[in-house]
Amino acid sequence: MKNFNKIYIIFTKVLRTILIILFVFLLAFTIKWKIDEIYINAKVAEKIYFSPFDEIKKSSMEFQNLIGKNNEEYEIPVVVDEKKDENFISIVLPEECDIDTLGKILLENKLIADIPTYKNLAERMGIESSIVAGSYDIKKDMKVKEILALISGKALKTYQFTIGQGANADDLSNLLKNIGLIESVPAFKNALNAAGVNSFKTGDYEIEMPLKVKYIIDQIKAEPVQEQNQN
Repeated sequence: MKNFNKIYIIFTKVLRTILIILFVFLLAFTIKWKIDEIYINAKVAEKIYFSPFDEIKKSSMEFQNLIGKNNEEYEIPVVVDEKKDENFISIVLPEECDIDTLGKILLENKLIADIPTYKNLAERMGIESSIVAGSYDIKKDMKVKEILALISGKALKTYQFTIGQGANADDLSNLLKNIGLIESVPAFKNALNAAGVNSFKTGDYEIEMPLKVKYIIDQIKAEPVQEQNQN
C-alpha cells in the first residue's frame, strides 16, 4: 500500500510538472505569435490574418535556420484586397443620410448621371427612409437600382404573374400575397380603394421589387372606358 502511495505521489508530481511545462510552452507560443503578428502587420500596407499555423511554420523555419539546416526566410503572406480593385468605388454615407445627400455623393463619384432621374427612381423604389449609413464598395458597372437596393438593405427581385379575365380586387390581392409581391391583403385592398381602382388589365406581368404600391397599381389597373358622344 505504501509503495502504491509513493507511485501515485510520483505520478501526480510528474503529471503536474508536464502540465506546467505545457502551460508555459503554450503561453510562450501565444506571446511569440502575437508579437510576430504585430510585427508582420507593421511591415505591410494591408492588415493580414496571421494564424497559429503561420506561427508554427515561421517558428519551424527559424529553428531550422538556427541549427543550420535551412537558410530560407519566412515570406509574409500576400493578401489581395478585392475592394481595392480599380473596378470598385468606395463611398461613405454619413449618419442620417437623406436622399439629397446620397444623390450628391453618388453624382460626385459618377455612379449616377443626373439628380432628377436618380430621385425619380429612388421615389419609385420607396427607399427615402431606408438608407443605411456606412462604408460601401460599389462596382462601377452596377445599375443605379442595384446601388439603391444595396444601400437600403433591400433585395431586387422580379415577380411574374397573370391576371385573368374578370379578376376582382380580392382575387388579385390574394394572388399577389401568395407569390410574395405584397405583405398584406387588407393594406393592398385599401390602396386600391384609395386609388379608385376596381378593374384590372388581363395579361402577363413582370414587376421588379422594391416598388411602391401605387406604381404597382398603375401597371395593372384597367384604362377607363372612353364614352362615345352620341349624335
